[in-house]
Amino acid sequence: VAYVERHGNLSQVVVNGNAQKPYNEVVSRSMTFSSDGSRFAYVAKQAEKQLVIVDGKEDKSYDEIGVPAFSRDGLRLAFAARIGSSWVVVIDGKEEGPYEMVRPPSFDSESLRVAYSAKIDGKWRVNVNGKDERQYDDVGSPVLSPKGRGLAYWASKGNSSFAVIDGLEKGPYTNLGNCGFSPDGQHLTYWVEDSTKKEFVVLDEIGRAHV
Repeated sequence: VAYVERHGNLSQVVVNGNAQKPYNEVVSRSMTFSSDGSRFAYVAKQAEKQLVIVDGKEDKSYDEIGVPAFSRDGLRLAFAARIGSSWVVVIDGKEEGPYEMVRPPSFDSESLRVAYSAKIDGKWRVNVNGKDERQYDDVGSPVLSPKGRGLAYWASKGNSSFAVIDGLEKGPYTNLGNCGFSPDGQHLTYWVEDSTKKEFVVLDEIGRAHV
């Protein structure tokens, strides 16, 4: 159990009854446990900087930090952070970037892959384990299959949207929602709208119109 206590002008996190170091502010929405509950991380503000505290230990400070994410096995940690007007993604203590903008990183269920979306020179691309996918005008947050090496996300070029599945474009569509894998990683679904304004749910690339 973790919660924040306020003492005068300072905030303090209490984890399983143990009080942590007080800070100017604690970003309460950033508090996160690893899946087995053995590790804990959060973002705190000290003076004009923010820093991640992991298992009671302070990490490097930045101008702004996103919500940290543990891998499924609890051994890895990733988060987005801002340095001035640029963003980096910090994975296991190492910075990737800089970027103009980023979307939050996430791990696959086997804790082997980490993926995020980033903007460089006005274009967005998905990055998986340090390798960039192709660039688009915009992309959604990547979804990693629970098992295997599957990768899916929505992307847009001009007025067209695509589902990008393992590097292959499906579409174009007028509009497209987020992709999602089934728990066993064998199926993929996403919502689309075609040029006639009909809406479909695509399951394994087979579309059925909503009635």
